[in-house]
Amino acid sequence: MPPLSAPSSPEPSPSLLPRIHTLPNELLMGIFLLNTDATTTIYSSQVCCRWRQVALEYPILWARMLDFHLDSAEWSEELLRRSQDLPIDVRQKTLKSSQPIRHLERALAHSHRWRTFITELDDVDEALIPALSHPAPNLEVFCLHVRRSIQLKLPETLFADDAPKLRELRLTQCDFIPSNMSIFGNLTSLSVIGGDPALRPNVAKWLQMLSAAPLLQLLKIERAVAPPKSAEALLQVTLPNLCCMHLAGSTIVCGQLLAHLDAPSLSQFLIACVLILPNDDFKSIQRFLAERFGCGRPDFDDAGCHTTFGGSFLIFRYKPQESNTPTPYLDIHLTWSNVTDTHIQENIMSLFVFPVWLALHSLMLQTTRLTLIDPNNIPFGGLLVDDMTRSKVASLMGVLATFCKIHTLQMSGEMQRIVFVLLLSVSLRNPDTDVDCLLPSLRKLELDVADDKVDMYQEGTLFECFLKVVKSRIEKGVGIEIVEFDEDYLITTQQVDTLRELGVRVLSASGEPSSLKITGQTPYLS
Repeated sequence: MPPLSAPSSPEPSPSLLPRIHTLPNELLMGIFLLNTDATTTIYSSQVCCRWRQVALEYPILWARMLDFHLDSAEWSEELLRRSQDLPIDVRQKTLKSSQPIRHLERALAHSHRWRTFITELDDVDEALIPALSHPAPNLEVFCLHVRRSIQLKLPETLFADDAPKLRELRLTQCDFIPSNMSIFGNLTSLSVIGGDPALRPNVAKWLQMLSAAPLLQLLKIERAVAPPKSAEALLQVTLPNLCCMHLAGSTIVCGQLLAHLDAPSLSQFLIACVLILPNDDFKSIQRFLAERFGCGRPDFDDAGCHTTFGGSFLIFRYKPQESNTPTPYLDIHLTWSNVTDTHIQENIMSLFVFPVWLALHSLMLQTTRLTLIDPNNIPFGGLLVDDMTRSKVASLMGVLATFCKIHTLQMSGEMQRIVFVLLLSVSLRNPDTDVDCLLPSLRKLELDVADDKVDMYQEGTLFECFLKVVKSRIEKGVGIEIVEFDEDYLITTQQVDTLRELGVRVLSASGEPSSLKITGQTPYLS
């Protein structure tokens, strides 16, 4: 029988244990680099003489620590010395910070070492333009946001046309008309927003710039294009890798650019268009939408659409409800506040909106969820007493008549009253279902309260109108199966029972019937 306490194995001699100071310098430096907090290098260099020697021998450990905003001037100089000539990052830690980089002039003196330069300016340092005129052989990302209070015109030869590694260029409120296009050669992301209208590149210049950037994957141009000259020849440009584009401007510049751009891989597109005339430029926009999104797209299967009705604008946002990352989307913003022609004002829907819907007909047939939003939430009394109300009702009729495959409809506030009236009063025979009603595929309603606190509902009338819609659709064989109320909705027990007797499942936004705010005193929805 073995003893109760068997002798343990002898401990290894301490001299045989590996010690961290016996590691090769390269491996020790790699361990230092693994620290996510770069300032750990400071503490590591104080452990022993050898660790300090290793830290000082590797400039990369100090280059990543530079912070021209938080560091003192003396420490910035010391880090610049220790990092030798390695690339450095100049950036605000918080992009929307109200404070510019504190030691910007010191960073500008080392523009040849920049790897990233990201900052906002509310004043122009006299050394800025010279710094932007020198070669930047290490520069990969350049983002400059100028506040509206100042005007900044960038050099025509930005970085002396010598920034071979530049892949991301973002300019906000900067004036830039390049004389040479070589700086665009390796760009994968380009964003230009705003600037002096008198100094914006025109359409022809923009097409030259884009033709020099075949690797672009993301393009954002907002209020940064001047109209083309009438006799100017325009290039035809193909961007084979472009997957995301945002474009904002007048009908003229948007139409001219899209007429000469081909982006076969485009899956994310936003256009914010200021409508002027229903001319050839607008037809170019319509044609681009039809070619890229209107012929049916598998990545938009089971799509949802958010539609916002403003006094002088409409916004359509299409997005698949379930999609792999990155999610494809299509945003269309149409604004007509600048239209002065009375005839055009009275026919906005037929001249502008309906042609866009026609271009996107196949996409609309893929749309199964529709959200209707009215930011103004103007009370609807049933009478078309003003142009805004007429326009809204006409827009809604067009939406409800066009999105014939909608299964789920979400809406809030007075939008509910208008839609209920239209669902009751408008008959439209659908050739696919042979049902004489709007939205024949509709099976679920999601109803929200309005954003403001005004009591918009006259006693009983909203629920009575809604009840008529439910009964009418049951008679036509296209009944509503589920009604989901916002958690702040007030609804009586009697109203809930009435809906359930008609075969409607009543839920709150949380999905549980018990979450509804049921009251016996309030005889109407509010």
